[in-house]
Amino acid sequence: MSFTGILPVRSMGYTAKLISLTREDAKGMTFLVERFSATSLGAFAISVNKHLLIPFKGTVMTRLIYGVIKVISLTFCFLLFSSCSKVPRLPLRPASFMLKGQRGETENLFGKVKQIQIDQKGNLYVLDSERFFIYKFNPEGKFLAKLCGEGNQLGQMNKPTSFDVYGDSLILIYNIGSIDLLDSNGKGVRSLYLNGRADVSVSPGGQIIINRMLDALEYGYFLEGWDLQGNSLFQLRPTHGPVYKNSLADFAFTGFTDDNRLVYAPSAIDSLYLYDMKGRLQKKAKRFSGIKSSPKKLEFDIEDMCVHNNRIYLLKVDHGKTTEEKAYIREALQYNLDLSLERIYKLPQPITMTVMTDPWAPWYHKFLVADKHFLFMASEPSDHLLAYTYGE
Repeated sequence: MSFTGILPVRSMGYTAKLISLTREDAKGMTFLVERFSATSLGAFAISVNKHLLIPFKGTVMTRLIYGVIKVISLTFCFLLFSSCSKVPRLPLRPASFMLKGQRGETENLFGKVKQIQIDQKGNLYVLDSERFFIYKFNPEGKFLAKLCGEGNQLGQMNKPTSFDVYGDSLILIYNIGSIDLLDSNGKGVRSLYLNGRADVSVSPGGQIIINRMLDALEYGYFLEGWDLQGNSLFQLRPTHGPVYKNSLADFAFTGFTDDNRLVYAPSAIDSLYLYDMKGRLQKKAKRFSGIKSSPKKLEFDIEDMCVHNNRIYLLKVDHGKTTEEKAYIREALQYNLDLSLERIYKLPQPITMTVMTDPWAPWYHKFLVADKHFLFMASEPSDHLLAYTYGE
């Protein structure tokens, strides 16, 4: 009586088609390899005599041959399956892209870059928290306008910590104590009162997301949703356990999918979260699935996040070089909306990014994904926009 096992394998274009093993009781063991070949797709089939499934008697040589073939078969299967689970690592290529100032200059354009954003037309916005301006550039990097300026009036900035662009006609700036809404020319529209520290962003559907991050313990929640008139929509409370709740040096990043869902990535928790705009959790998944990750410092696990064309991109810190003032980036991780890791993009050299230490402004968004490009505001050279292509 015989036993046949079929193990489907689709990987790297290799398939072992058939190995037949037989036994003769009187003569110990003989092996006949009928055929073994590599084809593009197929199945790994092993036909064995039922007696092989239990201990058997035979010569030392037959047992040795059986052991060797068993080891080879198991090794072959392991290699095939392990190749299926590997995440592709793709190199990034430098792109020719340069921001040009009002007079065409390319150096010393900024004081201290806090955040960069992009609108629906591809125009770039750079928040300079030292000079209190938002600089606007076209998709080719040409200077278009300088918005805001220092002051306490609507349309001016005092302690800007974050900003976002809604469509191509509305800019939201978080000053300490308020969220200011401006039109595309920097003219004030309205101001919404907001206490405490926060990172503010706006979804494609027009919902304002207030990311409390470090103040989650004080306020009892870590995310809050408002509409553009300042009406509260929801509050999300911490559910990540005592390590997250008691962390005083944790950051978290938010982004939005094309269908108006919220992606949340706490830097100190090895998970991604997907919420709808009513604050209901839809999906949760572990980050770094398929790759090794052993961060030395929880607060520098992830440096930034961007969501573009329904793909989630996380910057992973190189812990071997991380300091309290600077973070070094070597990889960008790409996830789909199932929160599964799809690709790893490797930079040709580490990108140095300054870590903000101002207690009122602990967030540092200096990473964007545009069509076929990654954009980094690197600290070395000083706040210079670096572009890399990631197209297939």
